[in-house]
Amino acid sequence: MNAQAGRAIAAVGAVLAFVAIWIHALEGPSHSLSYWDYDRTVGVFLIIFACLAVLALLAAVAAGMTGQADRALLFAGAILFGFYLFFPAAFATDQWKLLDAGAWLGLSGAGLVTIGAMVAHAAGPGRPPEPGRAAMDPPTLVGLLGVVLVVVSIWTNLESGGGSYWNLTGAGHSLGIVLLILACACGAGLLLAAVWGMRSLAGLGWLAGLIACGIVVFEVTIAFAMALRIWLRAIVSSPAIAFGISGCAA
Repeated sequence: MNAQAGRAIAAVGAVLAFVAIWIHALEGPSHSLSYWDYDRTVGVFLIIFACLAVLALLAAVAAGMTGQADRALLFAGAILFGFYLFFPAAFATDQWKLLDAGAWLGLSGAGLVTIGAMVAHAAGPGRPPEPGRAAMDPPTLVGLLGVVLVVVSIWTNLESGGGSYWNLTGAGHSLGIVLLILACACGAGLLLAAVWGMRSLAGLGWLAGLIACGIVVFEVTIAFAMALRIWLRAIVSSPAIAFGISGCAA
């Protein structure tokens, strides 16, 4: 399969991932929710990364920036896949009935983006030869540090008095297990690449790390949205409070 076929697969996936934002994905108390209905910040994040995937495809096809664009496409696709993987992983497998078509469509679309980007990158021209041995360079050390932090975070409370990835409120251990598998795959790929000098293992390790990053970013996005709403309320209400206090002082 050539690079153009891989980019065509990724283009189909990007469209599906984009459309899935507004399709019912999660069963709510009274009606189904799309990712856009669930939280606007989640929807905006998905729009941004779907657009990044489209821009990477345009850069590869129209501008001829194949190498850099295919790597950017793989980055966007892996983050998207991890982000869309949050609900299916959290509710696996006995609670999948809570998921609607949008959740599976988004996951499938992001998966196609990732697979297509991998095909395009593997078939792209000008790939350097495999080195005989890879040093434990700074990017590898930073990646391994990230693996340790992800593993520790699995059993750390996400919020005060709340659950962790291992014991998510309303779900079981499945999300923690998925994160642990991804972290181990990332760490193993980076270590084996450093010891044996096999760049393909390092690439798979980084891919697993990006997917894990997408899962973690989902919860961070929700927390950011909550903090942003609190700050906006404070900013909006502060002038009114100050005006009221000044009126009382007068």
